[in-house]
Amino acid sequence: MYCVNCGKEIDGQAKVCPYCGAQQNAEHAPAKASGSGAPFLKDKKMLGIVGGVAAVVVLVLIFMLSGKPTINLDDYVTVEFEGYNTVGHARVTVDEDRFYEENLEDLEISDDTWEKMEDMAYESSGSDSELAAFLIGRTMQAIQFLSDREVAGIFFDEVWQTRSLTPSSDLSNGDTVVFAWELSDGDKELLEELFGVKIKFGDPKEYTVEGLEEPEEIDPFEGVDVTFSGIAPNGEAILDASNGPESCQSLYELDPQEGLSNGDTVTLYLDSDNMNEYLTENYGVVVSETSKTYTVEGLASYAASLDEIPEETAESMRKQSEDVIRADLARRQGVTLNELTHVGDIMLSPKVPGTMNRNNALYNVYHINATVANTVGTVDVETYIWVCYYDLTMLADGTCSVDVSDYQKTNSYITVSIGVNTYFVPGFENYETLFSNTVTTNIADWNYETDIAQ
Repeated sequence: MYCVNCGKEIDGQAKVCPYCGAQQNAEHAPAKASGSGAPFLKDKKMLGIVGGVAAVVVLVLIFMLSGKPTINLDDYVTVEFEGYNTVGHARVTVDEDRFYEENLEDLEISDDTWEKMEDMAYESSGSDSELAAFLIGRTMQAIQFLSDREVAGIFFDEVWQTRSLTPSSDLSNGDTVVFAWELSDGDKELLEELFGVKIKFGDPKEYTVEGLEEPEEIDPFEGVDVTFSGIAPNGEAILDASNGPESCQSLYELDPQEGLSNGDTVTLYLDSDNMNEYLTENYGVVVSETSKTYTVEGLASYAASLDEIPEETAESMRKQSEDVIRADLARRQGVTLNELTHVGDIMLSPKVPGTMNRNNALYNVYHINATVANTVGTVDVETYIWVCYYDLTMLADGTCSVDVSDYQKTNSYITVSIGVNTYFVPGFENYETLFSNTVTTNIADWNYETDIAQ
């Protein structure tokens, strides 16, 4: 007889169909039609329904066995903005944990696939594909030594490095950046074949920069002190930025710093090609100005004219000079000083400051009237003598500093003979000779000034 459900021929005594499991009623089981090899079905409509259901089941099974899971790369990325306006940054963050959670089971590589991939990689290597080169190396490794996470990590690393975000730095609010995937078709096919998945991603997408903070404006020279020291024209500028903004400490430059005189100017500036970008990105500030000018003042200076010398200083030098002359003549036997008269002064200063071993010289010039005498006779003598002081320095308070113990005196003498004795009286016979000795011989390198009438 034939099954009342599926129509297959079964044993006439069977109560259950061995093929479909349906209960059989022998009295109603159809018999084979005479003259034909086909069974007679009692309910053709039911048979059609069963067949349709079976077809759907088959299609579903085929899809489940042959279909590939799809990974949409866009589902795991977020574009974010950070930093300060004008120097902001855009970055793409990837939700790695979510990616592995949702795709770890799908990203499996079979032994057969590994074997095929070496050939595929070599075939693709002609296109200079970095991924193909990577796969060549990877296929040399034993698959059994890779964990599921490591296998999925191969996919993750290769895919995420193809993302791009342009531009990604020096951004301002309102700018536009473009995010795109740069996975080539060839590499995409290799990855899909290797991992048995479909890779999906959208077209390049534009994002508008927003949310960047505004940097704070600061005065970079607040709390910064510039002072001057030394003696002009070799003064120095000294920078003290210890109380200035911390953000600018490494940026200050002072120019010039040496060779300064009162009235000169020096400029303090912030030395950086991309100063505001550096300050904004690292400290969140911008500067209100980038340079500041200072006028040199308060330096001591070497006197260059007689008018600069205060009377108090001039008097101290004259007193010292007269003491020096009187002491010298007193040591000379047979010489008596009758009159010592201050004639005036001569001032020498270098034509090129800083090039001589002395920075100035002031000569006190005196006229001497003396008598030379012994038992044989008496001779009256007149000479011109000088005592010189060096490096007279004008201080910031208007006073003058000079070391009166640092002096030189005339080393020329007039000889006087009385009988068999010879006497030496210091000085020159006339002022013209003294002038030649002090000024004319130095005229090539020194300027001079005198208050002595020629």
